[in-house]
Amino acid sequence: MFITTTREQGYVLLTSIIFLVIVTVLSLSAVRIGNVGERTTTNTALQMKVFETSEAARTAAATVLDEHIYYRGWPSNNGGSLQSNLFPVASSLTIRDADSDSVTDNLYEDKVAAGLATDVADDSTVDIQYSQSGQNADVYVFRNLAQTAPGSSAAMVSGYEGTGRAAAGGGGNVWFDLRAVGRGAGGARSITNSDYRFVVRN
Repeated sequence: MFITTTREQGYVLLTSIIFLVIVTVLSLSAVRIGNVGERTTTNTALQMKVFETSEAARTAAATVLDEHIYYRGWPSNNGGSLQSNLFPVASSLTIRDADSDSVTDNLYEDKVAAGLATDVADDSTVDIQYSQSGQNADVYVFRNLAQTAPGSSAAMVSGYEGTGRAAAGGGGNVWFDLRAVGRGAGGARSITNSDYRFVVRN
């Protein structure tokens, strides 16, 4: 038979309290690490979604820009000067009217020469707004350079033989910089950028 003294009972109590404190601290640390992991996963998912929005906006803008430059204007249903709907503008895109003249801006023009920008990379005015399934992005279009393609003549750039012949003969290129800034929930933001080359074919 063992007899426990009062002093030994105090040590057991102290040891138990220390053990409980250690277990509590470890539990709180595990919860905190779990919360950080959850936030990291959520942030990664939001970032991927807003990146995809930025990419989608830039791709949609490039498709419309190609037709816009080809026809040198916008379809009449988009406030342009064209007399018929020669090409569609997706409902997810809104082309801006930066100079507030009730006519959608031409994006193929030199913004600096048109007085709409102070320099080539001026991003103070959004050119195209994209909105799809609650995701939004702003698209900026910068015209950088127009050049005659190697091996072609200046006459071929103007397409003197008819539509399509300029491109077939070497023609010319107009370079643009397309920049899309996607925004989403939780303050997520993503910027994608690409060079866009329009081959002169008319």
